[in-house]
Amino acid sequence: MKTSNNKKYHGKLLCGLFMLSILFVVGCSGGDYEAEKLYWKANKMYVKLLKDPQNAKPRDYENIIVAYQKIVFKFPRWAFSPRAQLTIGQLYAMQNNMSKAKAEYEKVLKHFSNDQNSCAGALFAIGKIYEFEDKWDKALEKYNKIVSDYPNTYASFQVPLYIAQYYKAKGLELKAQNAYKEAIAHYSKIIKEHPDTFASLTAQNFIVAVLIEQQKWDEVLKNLRNLADSYPGTAVAAESLNTMAGIYVNQLNEPEKGAEILKELLEKFPQVGARELIEEKIETLKLINN
Repeated sequence: MKTSNNKKYHGKLLCGLFMLSILFVVGCSGGDYEAEKLYWKANKMYVKLLKDPQNAKPRDYENIIVAYQKIVFKFPRWAFSPRAQLTIGQLYAMQNNMSKAKAEYEKVLKHFSNDQNSCAGALFAIGKIYEFEDKWDKALEKYNKIVSDYPNTYASFQVPLYIAQYYKAKGLELKAQNAYKEAIAHYSKIIKEHPDTFASLTAQNFIVAVLIEQQKWDEVLKNLRNLADSYPGTAVAAESLNTMAGIYVNQLNEPEKGAEILKELLEKFPQVGARELIEEKIETLKLINN
């Protein structure tokens, strides 16, 4: 039997699903000025509630829900109406009213089917609710639907790794290992079918994430080196080198190699921020090695 603490925890977990949606700049959509004003007002109320949800009253939630419902009702074709509908579901989830939250997320799929990112987000949220209800098979069905129906969304990249993480957290090692293999196969297929695209880069980053989860450091380093060499002069290369240095120092206990990579980082990116800090770190690593 679930305790009230468990319910609060899952409510908070679901709370994180769409917080990013309130950070979008409403003025960039080119939509009605009235819609933008209503959205700004609703978001302001939502942000205030998120700062202190423990002391929020049912009436506070109701007022915000009504504010978002007004947007969806008056401006159903406005670019940010799907996000407003997602947030309505989120507000019910935060109150642990999961049946109502699920119904509101379903409305995203029904009324905003052209908005792939919002639909993928709604499916993921419904999957999380099924997890909360200890219905993993149904949750898995929703997660797999994201990959099959909305392959061009960021959520579809997250799903294979998320499934493996779920099994790992549950102590189901064999299922976790199989899921990690399936995730890498999925990302590798994307790279092969869509070379030199943003999708390919995203898939490469997720392969690194999978390998880090498995602590396969040699393979992680190999993939990071490939990223650094494939995208020279970019933030991708800089971040890859920085991550490599951290792995050598913190995971492999090879400070000399870490210093070597940081030196390469400075040579290839002389304009990099915190240069003095990196140089100081290199000298420290040299001392440690000696």
